[in-house]
Amino acid sequence: MLFFKPKPEKMARKGDVAGLLRLLGRSQGELRSEVKYQLARSELRQSAIPHLIGALPDRSVSKDVAELLVGHGVIEARDSLVSALEKWPQPTRLEALWSLSNEMAEKKMLSA
Repeated sequence: MLFFKPKPEKMARKGDVAGLLRLLGRSQGELRSEVKYQLARSELRQSAIPHLIGALPDRSVSKDVAELLVGHGVIEARDSLVSALEKWPQPTRLEALWSLSNEMAEKKMLSA
């Protein structure tokens, strides 16, 4: 239960990626969408990547984290998603596979 109204935009301006990830794991609906939006911002890209990779095994955020990693489109993200396919629990593997397949489909559509 949250006793205050979280402000994802303010957290993003401060570069609080870890705080945004904690909030992502315990939020729903509109607030969760806002947190994802803030984590996807290009200004946070460099600082967010290691945190996102570290959060991938967390089942409460794995789908969103996999989407964000692919959205950032960096090699480190792909390597982590492939690693998830090899050694992490089945739900995390499914999220990683889903994200990688969506990325490949988008690339095919763009090149057509």
